[in-house]
Amino acid sequence: MDNFTRGVAYNLRVGLNDKDLNAQIISNAEALSIIQKVCSRYFKNGFTILPGTGDASPTPSIENSFYINAVEATEKSVLTVASILNKRFNQSSILIDRMPTEFWFFTGRV
Repeated sequence: MDNFTRGVAYNLRVGLNDKDLNAQIISNAEALSIIQKVCSRYFKNGFTILPGTGDASPTPSIENSFYINAVEATEKSVLTVASILNKRFNQSSILIDRMPTEFWFFTGRV
């Protein structure tokens, strides 16, 4: 018995350092609130947000970031979310991963 559905998962990495100042000008809590509101509007099939730190630029610049996972989102909704967050947090870019996946919204019954 195979209960999994084939689909696509998207991951977005949103850094919090302002690209012009190379420093974080918004608190993690405020950034999380903004990200939750945007994701709630565009990712109707659900999403997960995880805090992190990292660097995605050629110059060393460790920064706080958030990782968003959205399963069964549309490419259009992912690009809309990325565009909104890119502008809101003044980023030079937002990293987007797209990968095939199999998922199951498990309810406790097999």
